[in-house]
Amino acid sequence: MNFPVRSAMNVIELGFPNVRVMRIDDTVWSVVHLDDGAMEIEQWPYRRVKYHAEEWLDSLGCQDAVRHLT
Repeated sequence: MNFPVRSAMNVIELGFPNVRVMRIDDTVWSVVHLDDGAMEIEQWPYRRVKYHAEEWLDSLGCQDAVRHLT
């Protein structure tokens, strides 16, 4: 499923305002909360999800999420 970015932002804003990483189906986003209260999300490329997820999650302080990406 190719989930639209705007919909992903709505899910975060309405249900998970403090999340740093979000996954819906096979799509993963990094979530950055800016000082002004705004939010930016970056969709992870397939190769990052497949081969480098553990390192990226570690760098984001989300080591416990590794088991949910495999």
